[in-house]
Amino acid sequence: MSAERPILELIARSYAPAWLMIADLWRESDHSDARNEVKSALQRFIEVTPPSGEQRAAWESIAAIERQQHNWLGFVNAQVHIAELPDANIATISSAVNTFNSVSRHLESDPDARLAIAKRLAAVMEPKISTGDATDCSRLAWVLIHSGKTERALEIIDRGLVLDPNNEHCRKLKATV
Repeated sequence: MSAERPILELIARSYAPAWLMIADLWRESDHSDARNEVKSALQRFIEVTPPSGEQRAAWESIAAIERQQHNWLGFVNAQVHIAELPDANIATISSAVNTFNSVSRHLESDPDARLAIAKRLAAVMEPKISTGDATDCSRLAWVLIHSGKTERALEIIDRGLVLDPNNEHCRKLKATV
C-alpha cells in the first residue's frame, strides 16, 4: 500500500469516494499504523464532501476505531458529528447524547472538551426535543446540566414528566437536581 499511496491520494483528490476505498485498503493491511491510516483517509473524505449519509458511515467507522483504541474523547466527538448531520433524527441525536452521558466520566481529565461536547449536543438536540419522549428529555437534561444550564434542564425534566409522569429517568433526575 505504501508504494501506491501517492497515486491513490492523487486520484482521491479529484474523486472523493476514492478516500473510502483507500480506507478499505488500509483496513486490509497488516501495517502497524493501519487504524490511524484508516481514520486519516476517512477524515480526508469527510473534509471534501458535503454532510450526508456517506459522511455518517465514515464517522461511524471513526467512532468504532476510537472506541477500540479507548480514545473516549475521539469516540464521543465522532458520535456528536453524526448527531450534527442535517438528516439526524431525534433517535440518532438521543443515542449520541446517551453515549456522551455514559462515557463522560472518562472525559473528566479534559473538562473544557467535555463542556464543549455537552454544548454541541445540547445545541443539536434542544430544537428537536419536541419530537422526543420522556427518556429523550432526561438525556437532554443531563447534557444541559453538563453545560451548566441547570434551570433549562429543570424545564426539560418537567416536560418529560408531562409526557410520562412515571418515567424513572426524569423522576430520579428531578429528585437529584
